[in-house]
Amino acid sequence: MKLTFNKIYLDLAKHENVGERLLYWRIQSGLRLKEIAEISGWPLSVYGDYERGRRKSPGFTMIKKLIKILVENQKGIKIKTYIHKKKEKV
Repeated sequence: MKLTFNKIYLDLAKHENVGERLLYWRIQSGLRLKEIAEISGWPLSVYGDYERGRRKSPGFTMIKKLIKILVENQKGIKIKTYIHKKKEKV
């Protein structure tokens, strides 16, 4: 699935749990949490806390930057593939 800014933005806008959706879209992009932190310059724990719901939704500016990172750095890994690989490592 090719990720676009509008597709992700509209999805985030209609869900109450933005962190859960950020996790979904990060997995869809094929990026790891560490990669998001490195590209964005934010601490790994901050972004991880958003995904886990430990922090309130990031502001509009941060969400725009995150979506841009996801779209520009997508690797095309499908969510089923990611979950399957994750289970094998356990």
